[in-house]
Amino acid sequence: MAEEKTDQANQTVKDLIHRLYFKEYITMFRTAYQVLGDSGLAETAVQETFVVALRFPEKLAACEKPEGWLYKALRYTIKHIQRDRNLLLIHTVPLDDLNEQEAAHFDEYSYLDDELKSSEDMKLLINCYFMGYSIGEIAERMGISVGACKMRIKRAKEKIRKKLK
Repeated sequence: MAEEKTDQANQTVKDLIHRLYFKEYITMFRTAYQVLGDSGLAETAVQETFVVALRFPEKLAACEKPEGWLYKALRYTIKHIQRDRNLLLIHTVPLDDLNEQEAAHFDEYSYLDDELKSSEDMKLLINCYFMGYSIGEIAERMGISVGACKMRIKRAKEKIRKKLK
């Protein structure tokens, strides 16, 4: 009986998300395009917003105005896309500024060996310092606790320090 109610509630939320998708997609796309200035990024932002809605259906369903929740989620998604895009621009080295030999061998991680570069701890460190994600975001994405994430980042820093000595 309880399982039947849960299935019915899940279907109701899926129907709500489906209805919102067809009702709000164009307006959400226009909103995202106006901020991002790129149709591909705007489409990605809207799709990512609906992925968030599917990940947290109980939060969406609990809202009095689910459209408002959806647009708030869109604002945060746009903000993340802008942050990621800006971070990529910061770390981009124009090839015009390098001579041909330097451009061919440019690698900001060249002092690290392949094993260290590919370690999971190093990926966490890069997400934190180069990509700009918070420890909480990284921990959630990786499915680990915040404390474990901090410890793994600390280990990666220690490995780099040892390499540089």
